[in-house]
Amino acid sequence: PYVLIQVAYDKPLSRFENQDAIQAFVSDMRVVTKNLATRYKVIFAPHVLDDVALSQEIANGIPNAEVWDFGYYAFDHSDQAVGYYQHAEFAIAMRGHGQIVPICFNTPVIALENHPKHRGLMENLDLLDFNVKINDESFQTNLFRAIEKLESQSDSLINRYRIINQELRRNTEDTFKDIAVKIR
Repeated sequence: PYVLIQVAYDKPLSRFENQDAIQAFVSDMRVVTKNLATRYKVIFAPHVLDDVALSQEIANGIPNAEVWDFGYYAFDHSDQAVGYYQHAEFAIAMRGHGQIVPICFNTPVIALENHPKHRGLMENLDLLDFNVKINDESFQTNLFRAIEKLESQSDSLINRYRIINQELRRNTEDTFKDIAVKIR
């Protein structure tokens, strides 16, 4: 079993409050990664080139943790990258699409909130217990709580995701029907 972690490092001062906050995040994420790596393989999934260095800094020297080959997955093998989300035990994601992709596959996700859209999505789907603000003083504690809750409720969460996805599909189909009627 593996866990996917997606951290973001483009626009770092927009995501983090300052350099000290970046270092605190790295330190906290290393503690979390070490803990997870005792139970899972931990795979860091950088989505843009800027994410690679931060992923490597967090994973460096931690047994059972690795950073996927960005060059391989980012360009010619994105279909395989998506498969990682589909088969993960859960994901921890700092980007909006890092939240959306696992949700689409009924893979539980913890959002690392660094923009209002992250909280908005989790709130809209009634998953706010799995949203953790990266700049919160209690970030590490809050992330451990979210992981513990996710692990203890994994089966019910997956069922909840299935219901969410059925509802989203139904709404999408209804919307397309409305559009088709309007353009005829």
